[in-house]
Amino acid sequence: MAGHVEGGREVASEAQEGTAFGLLQLATLLWMVLVSANTDPAHAADPQPSVARVNFKDHIRPIFAKHCFGCHGAEGARADLDLTRYASVLAGGSSGKVLAAEDPGQSRLYLLVTHLEQPNMPLKRAQLPRGDRDRIKQWIEGGLLATATSQPLKGGGARSVLSLQLPPRVPPAGGPPLPSDLPAQSLRATQRANAVVALAGSPWAPLIAVGGPEQVVLYHAEQRRRIGILPFAEGLPHLLKFTADGERLLAAGGAAGTSGSVVLWNVISGRREVEIDGSEDVIVAADINRERTQIALGDDRFLKIYRVADAQLIKKIDRHTDWIFATGFSPDGSRLAVADRSGGLTLWDTQRWVALEDLKGHRGAVTSLAWRRDGRVLASSGEDGTIRLWDVVRGERIRSWSAHPPGVLWVTFGRRGELASVGRDRNLRTWDQTGAPGQTLEPVFADIATRVAFVDESTQLVAGDWTGRLRIWSTEDGALRGPLPAPRVAPDRDR
Repeated sequence: MAGHVEGGREVASEAQEGTAFGLLQLATLLWMVLVSANTDPAHAADPQPSVARVNFKDHIRPIFAKHCFGCHGAEGARADLDLTRYASVLAGGSSGKVLAAEDPGQSRLYLLVTHLEQPNMPLKRAQLPRGDRDRIKQWIEGGLLATATSQPLKGGGARSVLSLQLPPRVPPAGGPPLPSDLPAQSLRATQRANAVVALAGSPWAPLIAVGGPEQVVLYHAEQRRRIGILPFAEGLPHLLKFTADGERLLAAGGAAGTSGSVVLWNVISGRREVEIDGSEDVIVAADINRERTQIALGDDRFLKIYRVADAQLIKKIDRHTDWIFATGFSPDGSRLAVADRSGGLTLWDTQRWVALEDLKGHRGAVTSLAWRRDGRVLASSGEDGTIRLWDVVRGERIRSWSAHPPGVLWVTFGRRGELASVGRDRNLRTWDQTGAPGQTLEPVFADIATRVAFVDESTQLVAGDWTGRLRIWSTEDGALRGPLPAPRVAPDRDR
C-alpha cells in the first residue's frame, strides 16, 4: 500500500514502516554474524599486527622455523641457541642472552639478523626479508610476548642509546619559515648541468636550497617549483645548512684555489646577515650553533671560530693534519665535531676549545657528519663505504656498517632518529635508528648520488647526483614524488 503526501513530503504507511524495520533487523543480524566471524581467532586476519600484539607463538616462531631451525633447532643447536621454544630463546646460548626486552639496540639476535654485527645471520644465506626483520624488532619493542594474551616483559637495565625515545619537537612559534619577499633575481644559465654539491632541506617548511654557480636556488618541495634565488657572487656553494629553526640559511664555498667565503641569509627576506671572507681556498665545511652566536669553518686544515655579531675571528686551531671536510655543532652547542680528509674525527668542547675525544675508525676521508637531534649520537660517513654511529657521551663507536661500498658521500638524520644516505653506488638508502637497513629508494640515479636531505619535518627526502638531477621521495612509503626542475642550461653557441 503506497504512502500518502502531507505538506509536500511522502509519509510511509504502517506496512512500509514495518517492512523497513524488518530489513533493518535483518541487516543488523547479518552484521553481527560477520563481526563474530572476523573476531574469531580462527578467522582473524592480522597482516600487520601492532607492536603490542606481535608474539612468539603466532608471528616469531614461524619466522624462526622458516629461516633458523636448520642450525638452531631443538637437537644439536649451534652455540647452544635453541629457537624452537619461547623459554630457550629467552635463555640464550653459550654466549649469553640474545634478547633485551624493549631494546632492539641491545638484542644480539636482532643485530645479527639485520647484519649490524658479525656473524651475519642466517649464516651464508640471504638476509631475512624486511617484513620479517620488522616483526622481530616489533616483538622486542613490545616486550617479547609469548602469546597474544601474555604480559610484556620489561627491560632490565639502561637502554641502548640507539633505542632511546626522542623527545617531541616544538615547531617555530611563527609557523614554518618560507620566503615571502625575496629580491627579484635572474636564474643563472650554464653551459651544462652542474653536479649537486650543496643541498639542504628546511627542518620545518617545504623548502629546499640547492647550490649552483654564483647562486642558491630555492624550491617549494610540495609544488616542485623554483620560488627564489639567493645570489652568491663569491663563487660556487659547496655546503648549505638551515639553522635548527629554519629561519636562516648558511652557505660555504668560493673559488677553488683562489678564495673562500661563508654567508648567512635570512630565509624570509633574503637579506644577508653575515659575510665571512679572507680564505685563500674554497671552504667546504662550516656550521652555525643553535643560538646563532658562533660559526665554525674549516680553512684548509685550520679550524676557525667566528663571532656572528661582528664576523670577527675569535679562535684558530691548528690540530688537524689534513683538509677539514666536515664540521657540525651538537644541538645544544656544547660540542663541535670536526672531520678531515685523512679520516680524522675530533670532538671539541666549545666553551674551553679543548679536544674531548678522537673518534678513530674511518679508513679514508670523512665526507659528512650529522647529529641526532637529542645530541647523544653522531653519524659520520666516509670514502671507506661505511656509516659509523658514535655515542658522544662515552666517546665510543656503537655501530658501523657498509652502506655504499664504493664510498658514502652524505648521511643525514631524520626527526625520529632514522637516517638517509647516498654514495658512489648511485643509490639512496634509508636506515632505522639502530642502523638496520630500510629501503633502497627507486629509481636509482644515472650517476654518483652526491647529496641527500630530509625536508619539512622529515616527511620528504630530496637527493641529487653528479649530473645535476634532483628528485623528491615520500618518507612514508618511499614513493617517488617527482623531479625538481634543473637550473636552466644555456645553448651551446659552438653548435
